[in-house]
Amino acid sequence: MSAPQQEFDMMSDKYYQANLEDIRRFIRYRCQREPIQRWLTAQGVTEAEFIEFLAENSESNFMYLKYILDDIEKGRYADLNLANLPKGLEQYYEQHWRRMGMVTKPLPITKLKIIYFLTKTNKPISCRLLSQLAGEISLTVQGILDEWSQFLRIQRKPGEKPLYSIYHKSFNDFLYRQDIVQEVESLVAPIQEQIADKSWEMLYGQD
Repeated sequence: MSAPQQEFDMMSDKYYQANLEDIRRFIRYRCQREPIQRWLTAQGVTEAEFIEFLAENSESNFMYLKYILDDIEKGRYADLNLANLPKGLEQYYEQHWRRMGMVTKPLPITKLKIIYFLTKTNKPISCRLLSQLAGEISLTVQGILDEWSQFLRIQRKPGEKPLYSIYHKSFNDFLYRQDIVQEVESLVAPIQEQIADKSWEMLYGQD
């Protein structure tokens, strides 16, 4: 016996408006926090203007809202005005990539290697193992993981070291689309071959 099924068109006007109201309520709630109030005052922007602007920029994506509002609270947009805020999640990732110095010359090869391995592993990975794969000391790798922590899922178990993985598939896809990250393959090809030949099963076990 099968349960009755009902299809919902989330792009219909009914559901779009309901989602938009949820987005506005979420932004309005976050606007009550002092750091965002200070940012709005510094920008000369009213709360109502900010809510409508950010709701449109969000493209109905709550993850975008969380990233932007968290960044404002942490002072990461002190040098940007309202018009310079990224539009949509993809543009947010692109802007963050640049603000983290990922396109500077010379390229931050160590960071790129760590990010590359995070995109390639399909299971959570420890700082120690990342260090081994990238040929870097654990202290350096941990600093990079801390720097990118807002995009990482961190699994902690009592008595064990934390494990790291990319938090959301959209960010993983964005990272792997970056030409520079893909070019890092040439740097890590020998390591990949070693893993494929004899290390992968030892490190991750059999599925």
